[in-house]
Amino acid sequence: MPIFNFPMNDTILTQIDNINWARCPGTAVMQENMGRYIIHHKPVGDFLTSVLENNLRLAFAHADNSNLALMHDWVKFLHNEIPGVSWGSPEKVKAWLSHANDG
Repeated sequence: MPIFNFPMNDTILTQIDNINWARCPGTAVMQENMGRYIIHHKPVGDFLTSVLENNLRLAFAHADNSNLALMHDWVKFLHNEIPGVSWGSPEKVKAWLSHANDG
């Protein structure tokens, strides 16, 4: 089975419950957007989508000055806090978003 075709299971739900949201960089709006993406599987804007898809070129192209300065913090947050199945490639992001109507 491909890595981007995953069931929402207890392990993933536990990972979501254990996210340290204080480590989420950016403004309150950016943090809310990331929360909507992770918790509710809702799409986010171009910058966060590029970061989530691990597209460095587009992440830098879409970042404002604040997020340019926080790029390292965004990557650390993704790597250390959110489930690996939710980010890292366009396929993983698409699969994560496909769970918007689960539960």
